[in-house]
Amino acid sequence: MEELSLAEIDEVSGALGLRDVVVIIKAAYQTVKGGLNGAQNVMQFTGQDMFLDALNGGNLGA
Repeated sequence: MEELSLAEIDEVSGALGLRDVVVIIKAAYQTVKGGLNGAQNVMQFTGQDMFLDALNGGNLGA
């Protein structure tokens, strides 16, 4: 990803409004954070023990 110059950042933040930029960044962060939490939740719902047993060559049906 290329670095943005301060002039470019000013231009973008001026066009969008700094508040909008902050909101967009926060929304992106929440999306990423939500994705990570979602992956953890899937592991919990599928049963972490069953998942780990399968990795260790255990029997999923057990």
